[in-house]
Amino acid sequence: VSNNPVTIVTPKNAKYLSVSAYNNFVDTLMMVKGDTLPPEFVPYKNESAMTIAKEAMTIATASVTKGKIYNVGQGQEYTNFTELIKALNADDSEKIIYVHSGIYDFFEEYGGAEYAQSITDTEWRKWSAVIPPNTSVIGLGRVIFNFLPNGSDCTVNSVSVLSPINTSGNCTIKNITINCKNCRYGIHDETSGITDFYYAKKIFENIRVNRQANDSGLSTAYGHAFSSGFDVGIDLLFDRCSFIAPALAWSIHDRPATTGNNGGNITFKNSVFNGTTYADIQFLNNNLSPSETIVNIINCKISRLRKEKNNKNSEQKNGFNISAFGCKTFNVISDFESNDNYPFVAYNEID
Repeated sequence: VSNNPVTIVTPKNAKYLSVSAYNNFVDTLMMVKGDTLPPEFVPYKNESAMTIAKEAMTIATASVTKGKIYNVGQGQEYTNFTELIKALNADDSEKIIYVHSGIYDFFEEYGGAEYAQSITDTEWRKWSAVIPPNTSVIGLGRVIFNFLPNGSDCTVNSVSVLSPINTSGNCTIKNITINCKNCRYGIHDETSGITDFYYAKKIFENIRVNRQANDSGLSTAYGHAFSSGFDVGIDLLFDRCSFIAPALAWSIHDRPATTGNNGGNITFKNSVFNGTTYADIQFLNNNLSPSETIVNIINCKISRLRKEKNNKNSEQKNGFNISAFGCKTFNVISDFESNDNYPFVAYNEID
C-alpha cells in the first residue's frame, strides 16, 4: 500500500475521516497527515463504527445544548439526583441531566427522617432542592421518583416545604413518573415574585404524577399533584402528562402585586387530569387587574375545572382565557359567572 499512496483532501471543517478495511488487511493500512510517509509502518487505529458514532453524538449534543451533560443512575457519575441538583444550585447555564432507568427514593436522597425532622420553618426554598434555570431533566427508559415516607418520619414543617420536583426558571422535564405522599406537591413550580424568573419557558412532557393523601395529622393546605405560582410572561407546555390526586390534581395562581404584563401562555395536550373530590384543574386569581393568560386545552381528559377568586368577596377579575379543543364535555365552575372578561369556550366537543 505504501508503494501506492492515495491522497484525500478533506473540507476545512471536517472532524472525522472514516476508512474501513477487511480484518485481514487492517495491519497493512496506514493513514498519514501531510505529504511525507514515515520511515516505519504506523498501525491503523482500529475502532468500531459504533464507538466513533457514539463519540460524535456526544460532541454534537454538547454543541447543540452549549452546556454540560450529567448522568444520574446506578453505575453513572452521579447516583443521587437531589444532591446533584443542590450542587448545581448557582449554575444557570444550559445543561442536560440524563436520569437512567431505575427507582429513586427522594425522601432518602434528602436525608430521610433525620433531615425531615430537622426542618424548623416553612421557607421551602431554604430546605428544598430547586432545579436551576436552563436545565433539562430527561428520563431514559423507566424512571420512577418515589417520595413515600411514613408519616412518623415527617413533621408538619417537612410536608409544607418538601416536594420531589421544584422548578422556577426555564426548564424541560421529560419521561418521569412521580409517586408521592407526605409532601407539599408532586411538582412545585414557583416564581416567588423573583424577576429573574419572568418570562420563564417550561416544558413538561410524558410526566406522570400519582399523588396520595398525606397521613393523618399531616394534612396541610397543600397536597396537589402539580401546583404553580407565576408573575410575568410564563410559557407552560404539558404534553402527554397525567396528574392524579385525591382532591386537586393541578393548580396555578397569578401574583397579587404584579402590575403590567403579568399574563402568559399555558398549553395542555393529550393529557389526563383527575382530582377526585375538588377539581382536576384550578385557575386561581389573586390579581385585581390581571393581564390575559391564554390557556389552550387540547385533546385532554378532564371532568371538572374551576376558575376561582383567591378572596371570594374581592373585586378580583378573571385573567385566564380558557379554550378547549376536541375534549369530552366537562364541568366548569366559576366565581365570575356575572362578570367574566374571558368566558370559557369549547370547540369540537365530544359528547
